[in-house]
Amino acid sequence: VTTGAPALAAFAAGALGTVLGTLVAWALVGSRMGPEGWKVAAALCASYIGGSINFAAVAQMVHLGSGPLMACTMAADNLAMAAYLAVISVIPVVANQDVAVNNLKKRARNHDPQRSPATTETLALSIAIASTTVALAYAASTCAGMSSIVLMLVALIASLFSTICGMVYKQGSPLLAGGKDLGATLMLLFFATIGAGAGDFNALVSNVWMLVFIGIQLTVHMMTVLAFGAAAKIPMEVILTASNANVGGPATAAAMAGARGWSHMVNPAMLTGSLGYAVGTGAGGAVGFYIRNSMPFGIL
Repeated sequence: VTTGAPALAAFAAGALGTVLGTLVAWALVGSRMGPEGWKVAAALCASYIGGSINFAAVAQMVHLGSGPLMACTMAADNLAMAAYLAVISVIPVVANQDVAVNNLKKRARNHDPQRSPATTETLALSIAIASTTVALAYAASTCAGMSSIVLMLVALIASLFSTICGMVYKQGSPLLAGGKDLGATLMLLFFATIGAGAGDFNALVSNVWMLVFIGIQLTVHMMTVLAFGAAAKIPMEVILTASNANVGGPATAAAMAGARGWSHMVNPAMLTGSLGYAVGTGAGGAVGFYIRNSMPFGIL
């Protein structure tokens, strides 16, 4: 609750910033996007509220197709997302003075099994619990017919396992020693796959204005979430994690939180990012149809 509510508020501000950014970008450079530019705007708006799942869903909704325009949009989206995540991953964060948040961090450190040496058994148990968590989440989401909630279920089930292991650890048994380092290694591999999947940069040469469009989108998004965070006095790590959940999704947000040592932000990252999956498609589609029906082409 200590970090969950601020993260949710920052995430909502970030989603609003993405919507505003899409409208501002269209007002400025919409005329350079071509007759199907509104479809691109809708898909990108959905992507930067939820994630790639929403991008694909809206692209299908508006019949963006699978031709050169789709390839260019996907390449621009992946390149911009990778660049944005790289930027927010190195923004310095001043030590938090909030007592409740600091106490949460202290409890996380005190119950960190990483302080004990890793063994083959503890690493194997970490992998087994992670695999079981993912399998249970996928099974539950499939049974519910809601694939978009799978990462939210992963966060909830992982929290349950973490609580159980934490109770055992208090009794002197470091069940998951080494799991944190193993997870950090996999997170770095995950970030590498994002960069590798950025697509064919040659596809962007014919449509540089798409990168300009995305640049305006993400600039307005960042300004909005930072301004809201400053006004609401939300800690910077919460703001950056929520913004990552908007632009990259729950997986990248949780990965950044873990890589930067914000263990108290991993679950809020997963939960807010999963919320983005739930609302991103509807929001992106609504913005796209509004642009098509109500907004003139850009002024540049």
